[in-house]
Amino acid sequence: MATMSGAALSPAPVGPRPGDSGPIGPAELFDRLVVSAPPRAHRTGFAFPASLLGHAVVIALLFLVPIFWATPPPDHPDYVRALL
Repeated sequence: MATMSGAALSPAPVGPRPGDSGPIGPAELFDRLVVSAPPRAHRTGFAFPASLLGHAVVIALLFLVPIFWATPPPDHPDYVRALL
C-alpha cells in the first residue's frame, strides 16, 4: 500500500496564468464577490403599506364605533347620592 504525502505530483508551471491581466485593485476584487454586489431588483414592498393601512383602519374603528353606536348608553347612576 502506498503512503500518502503532501507533496505535489508535478510542479506548477512558472509564469502568469492564462487570462491573467495583472494585479487588480481592491474595488474590482470586492465587486466580483457575490455577497458584496448582489443583483438588486427594484421591488415595491406590499407588507408595509398593507400593515399601515390595516392599523389605521383598526385605530379609527376603535374611536369611531363607540361615538356612532346606534343604541344609547346605559343609565349612569349618581354615585354621590348613593354615598349620602
